Amino acid sequence: METTIEKLRETLNEDDFNRVTTLANETFGENSQLTERYYQSVLDGDTAVTETLTTEDQVDLIREHIETAEDKKTTIHDDIIMGSVDIKVPEIKTLLLEYRDILVEIQNESLAEA
Repeated sequence: METTIEKLRETLNEDDFNRVTTLANETFGENSQLTERYYQSVLDGDTAVTETLTTEDQVDLIREHIETAEDKKTTIHDDIIMGSVDIKVPEIKTLLLEYRDILVEIQNESLAEA
């Protein structure tokens, strides 16, 4: 992720860089994988630095993160549910319901541990 941040720093002016990093921290917190995907979308020109990150943008980044993960169950549990993503947002709930079978598996494992 350090190289992505350096590319951002080289590409953007200081105000835009600060705006992008602040928005990433507020939106994704400690979730470095989602933060890096957001930074890369800015570098690729898919996300304008003057725009705020909409719920639709968040859902797209989360969907891409899950779909490209080797272990979807761990990704959903660790990065989404236990991470800083607000799973109460209706659009994110809808996205997670697409992975209902994995959610049931996570729930059953949690109940078995209790």
